[in-house]
Amino acid sequence: MLRLEDVYDFVYENCENVSTSKHGIHFHTKCPICMDSAKSNHKKRFHIEYTDDNCKYHCFNCNRSGDFYKFYSILKGIDKSAAWKKYHDFNDIKDIWKHHAPVVEQQIKTTSGNCNWILNDCLSTKPVGYIQSQYFKLLNEFVDHRKINVEVFIAYKGRYKNRIIIPVYDGTDIIYFQGRAVDGSEPKYLNPSVEKQSIIFNKDNFKAGPIFITEGILDAQSIGHNGT
Repeated sequence: MLRLEDVYDFVYENCENVSTSKHGIHFHTKCPICMDSAKSNHKKRFHIEYTDDNCKYHCFNCNRSGDFYKFYSILKGIDKSAAWKKYHDFNDIKDIWKHHAPVVEQQIKTTSGNCNWILNDCLSTKPVGYIQSQYFKLLNEFVDHRKINVEVFIAYKGRYKNRIIIPVYDGTDIIYFQGRAVDGSEPKYLNPSVEKQSIIFNKDNFKAGPIFITEGILDAQSIGHNGT
């Protein structure tokens, strides 16, 4: 069955000026088919909404509409049936309605290696130009407001655009992170699909004494060395 994460990945990789509503299931973006308004790059007349496998799109500029698989086939230049097969396992029809193979493949892929790739979508220490300077300002305001004393970043492009990136390290590698929206987007937190059982925030900084376990990473960092 088509997952919300699948739709997220495809929309953010193939569309411009993406924003979400309805707790992250409704996407608003510039139409990648007709390219929307020629007068304004800020027009977003294309809408696609995820409801399980019944994911529909509609553009109010070119009036094209259909399901996710038709949308995929148009952008990738393949048959709609081939697009459908990409997200479903034919070895066991029952798995279509329960847990299809690509989920397992994704978990295996993301649990190996690290999440250092997120830094490619984040600002460097020296912003370039007005847009990056505004993102840098948002980052500093968030850090000051939440009194954050660990290193965080802000993504200015990609799937995690407009989100504060709160990393969890194992040595020098980022093995997990939380993407916290700063523009009111839903969901408030967007995180990578990785196996989390062995991930312990702040473990390299633990000192002698009790360890304090909190609900969120930002709460844990406010405690200091022994917050996790």
